[in-house]
Amino acid sequence: MKHAPKIEPTTNSCEIFDDFDEMTVLIQKSFAKAVKKAIAENDKLGIPTPYSKNGKIFYREPHKPTHSVR
Repeated sequence: MKHAPKIEPTTNSCEIFDDFDEMTVLIQKSFAKAVKKAIAENDKLGIPTPYSKNGKIFYREPHKPTHSVR
């Protein structure tokens, strides 16, 4: 039985942690993408999406179609 060759990392996988600003941008992009995905999924399911503003909790209602399909 042949085994696949072991792949060795070419760089230090922890280098991202050395650049705080780069890591912050990456995290913000990841969070923004996750939020958009969650809102889209909630809209698809027809459920409100909670969010907070100035310490108060609000609910964003799903978008409803503007026209009916017959």
